[in-house]
Amino acid sequence: MKAKVHLLDGRTTLRSKTPDLVLQEFYAMMITHAAIRRMMVEAAGTTGQAAEDLSYVHAVRVIKRRLLPPPLFPPEGRQSWLDSVLAEIASEPSVKSRNRSNPRGVKRKMSGFNTRKRGEQLNVRCEPVIRIFTK
Repeated sequence: MKAKVHLLDGRTTLRSKTPDLVLQEFYAMMITHAAIRRMMVEAAGTTGQAAEDLSYVHAVRVIKRRLLPPPLFPPEGRQSWLDSVLAEIASEPSVKSRNRSNPRGVKRKMSGFNTRKRGEQLNVRCEPVIRIFTK
């Protein structure tokens, strides 16, 4: 999930200790994700781009960098701040990854063990063969 990776800076756990507070923190993260996506839609609308063409990671970085603490955020400058943030978000489109000419593939690590085929049993017990040698 992009929100967990990019909004929480790589932390994999939530900070809260009780289930209710974890749920509250999860909802806050989802609302933040939705707000960033909404700003991306607005930024795309001002430049005539499609919202899918903008980079989510770039938008998160712009907003984190441009977000000021509440006392330093004058109410009369809100619209100019918002316009400049939307312009900066729209300035960097995402890298195109659709319609790949080379589809993704799974790389396998080299191993000395034989690979198991699909449907093959995992642990097959070999019965010992008793041979009697006579002269």
